[in-house]
Amino acid sequence: MNVGGSANVVNYYNNLTVWSGGALSSIGNAGKTFVRNPSVPPPSSATPPPAPPNSCSTSANYVCLTDKNSTGPDVIPSDPTLANVNRIEFFQNYFGRTLQQVKDQVASRNFLSSNGTELTKLAKAQGETIVITGNTTLPNVSNANAIGTRDRPVVLIIDGNLELQGTPEVNGIVYVTGNVTGGGNLLVKGAMVVEGNIQPTGSVDIIFDPFATGNTTNSGRSGLIPGTWRDWR
Repeated sequence: MNVGGSANVVNYYNNLTVWSGGALSSIGNAGKTFVRNPSVPPPSSATPPPAPPNSCSTSANYVCLTDKNSTGPDVIPSDPTLANVNRIEFFQNYFGRTLQQVKDQVASRNFLSSNGTELTKLAKAQGETIVITGNTTLPNVSNANAIGTRDRPVVLIIDGNLELQGTPEVNGIVYVTGNVTGGGNLLVKGAMVVEGNIQPTGSVDIIFDPFATGNTTNSGRSGLIPGTWRDWR
């Protein structure tokens, strides 16, 4: 993970923000991580995460643990558990199926990234498992046109590299089998997993939301197997 722009990772529910099999070289000049202020009682997953401060500071809801100058205990870099597993096992751990099985059995949409018509249809997508094969640039959609909602999130799997442009917003789970590059500004409300490197020159803002990730079990044609989206064991 070597971010040229900034990566802001927010977790209001537990004390883990970044977990990587490789090194955290840079979170960017403006990058930072936040976890819940210890004075705040643990919230239920249904509680929406409040907005974090704009700077690396302590607020009523958050404390900032990591910035360009220091790495806090919320970051686990160079974890051999992640580094030494092959990509097939890594994917299966999170989804309980192989990528091909998700494409064949679960995905409500499965298309090539060269299909510009299908890419534009991602705006306002809800309650779907979507697989895009090939290097992908997401459409510039946010707010009311965002990909997924908190109540009806998406599982968005990119079987290739993700190149950032514009300001796309995704509610749910974003899984990238390749690398994340580009100069755009991506906002993910849910969770993001990347098999390759994260080296954007723009920003990647991830606000962990267990309510959104939990609701993805109902996404897709037959739905993901309940409980298969899980932390690494």
